[in-house]
Amino acid sequence: MTTGEDGLSEIDSNSESVTPEAISTDATLSDSTLADETNSDTLSSNPPTNLFVFLRKWCFLLGLCIAIPLLAAAVSVASHASFAAADQAKIELMTRDVWSIHTPYTGLISRYGLNHPGPLMFWLLSPAALIAKHSSTPVRVLNVLLLSGALIAAAGLAWSLGRRFFSVIVLSTLLALIGLPAEVIRVVWNPWFPIPFLVLLFVLVARVASGRTRDLIGVLIVGSIMVQTHAGTAPIVLALAIVALVFVVIDSISAQSMPERWRSTLAWIGGSALLLWILPIIGVFKGAGGNLAVLARYFLDTPETHLGIRPAIAMFAAEYQWRPPWLGGLERILAQKGQLGIVNLAAPSYGAYMIIPVVALTLGYLSAPSGAMQLWRRYIVAIAVILVAGVFAISRADGAFTYTFAWRVVIAPLSILVPAVPIFARIADRNFDGRRVLTTVVAVGVVVSCLVAAVRLFPKMHSGVEENLLTSQVIGSIARAIDLADVSGEKIAFRNDTDSFFGVFIADGVVNEMDRRGVRVVVPNDEYSDMEYEYNARAYGEHRVGPLSSASAVWHLVDTPDQFTEMESMNGSTMIWRLNPYSASAIFELPISKR
Repeated sequence: MTTGEDGLSEIDSNSESVTPEAISTDATLSDSTLADETNSDTLSSNPPTNLFVFLRKWCFLLGLCIAIPLLAAAVSVASHASFAAADQAKIELMTRDVWSIHTPYTGLISRYGLNHPGPLMFWLLSPAALIAKHSSTPVRVLNVLLLSGALIAAAGLAWSLGRRFFSVIVLSTLLALIGLPAEVIRVVWNPWFPIPFLVLLFVLVARVASGRTRDLIGVLIVGSIMVQTHAGTAPIVLALAIVALVFVVIDSISAQSMPERWRSTLAWIGGSALLLWILPIIGVFKGAGGNLAVLARYFLDTPETHLGIRPAIAMFAAEYQWRPPWLGGLERILAQKGQLGIVNLAAPSYGAYMIIPVVALTLGYLSAPSGAMQLWRRYIVAIAVILVAGVFAISRADGAFTYTFAWRVVIAPLSILVPAVPIFARIADRNFDGRRVLTTVVAVGVVVSCLVAAVRLFPKMHSGVEENLLTSQVIGSIARAIDLADVSGEKIAFRNDTDSFFGVFIADGVVNEMDRRGVRVVVPNDEYSDMEYEYNARAYGEHRVGPLSSASAVWHLVDTPDQFTEMESMNGSTMIWRLNPYSASAIFELPISKR
């Protein structure tokens, strides 16, 4: 057992030794963290021949710490049938359209009637939609696998940057999963979907900072997934992309030459950008399609007033108050009534806690002046840029909804752990006699922290309690009623006559289940204004909006005793579904001639 330069204990270090020739021919930025060994430990260039010894590396055990709770989430979600409601139902509806002639050009509709930029989330989930014939479970399982894949890929790519960086990514990911709701992984929703990809994006930028210029292609792909899924991530993605490009330019100027294979890299970036963004661009010119220009103006002129810099700083700084959510504490956010139920605003005094990441990043930057740690300065710069961009993104929003900016919980532990590495490395360098003990303690601490986090996450991710259980059960009973009605292939209009949020959530689920079961569902536009028509076209797809006369019958969702009595008394009405014998929540079918 040896103690590496990264301050972490290693087993069988000879199996990962790097020859001077290999170092001299490495195209990446020179940094001993890539090998994480001292020069004295560089003894052999023979690759590992014993697979058992290779797998004994504690680093791989850290990787399992991420995989175990994520696997638990996948098994839990797959263990029971679930039925989507509200936005989740709209996402599944659009995902089912991907392989049709009505493929979506934009993302999910937002609160203000604008679609998020692009449909990449729908495309990624579309294979599961093809086999989800009876419930939403296949789509939810694929969602868990995609998000888990992003986190595991981030850890895998971080491995190439050394054990220190790998440990930081694994530990910060586990801490973020502790602080985030389990729904981030278990539920299909566009504010949640980009969060795991943020970890992957940061790792890709770190690899670009180390000289791996071709990872700019990955930055483009992952950044596009995030921005197209939720426009609120655009400032962070754009800031990280600019930082990555600046690193490439600095390295090119220093080397007085262009990066290796830069022409093919540019070609791949250009081709990928065209492929990823062609549908949103086409959508701008098609009916109720894209709204890229409107979204761009959102950050300059929101439909209501901006949140502002001070509340944004306070909201972000709340992640550093002891104990923060990512260390097992509660989300210290004060609730105030707002437009959509509760709008969460951080107390203004929380802004003072922002000094914690500022001090940590500053000390970390100053502690990494040497060649061995210089690469960590770039990591710290990237984290600082994320902090600034995150505050800006929150400040330009119309309201401080915690779910919209849940990526704060990912950034917070990174902003502490990344600068902590050069700080502890400097302490170890100044106390050479105690270096072996200190590095062993750090290594054991990281391993124990990851194991404890994984154990804590397991029951959370494997919870037998289904999210949105009530709406799922209601929509499940409606789905069975649709099967009994045997209306597959018929063209039926659906109207939501309720005035409650619960009714709206259920209505979206009903439209999704009708469409899943082969009903040519029509969202009628006869009594809607042009604005309401455009909203329905953006929410459900333009091909599903039409006049009542185009359908053979109309289904009405009601939830009050007066509505129930009126529908029940109408000639020709048929009750398709009722919540229970004593409830006024029901769906009635009326022939079009009776309207």
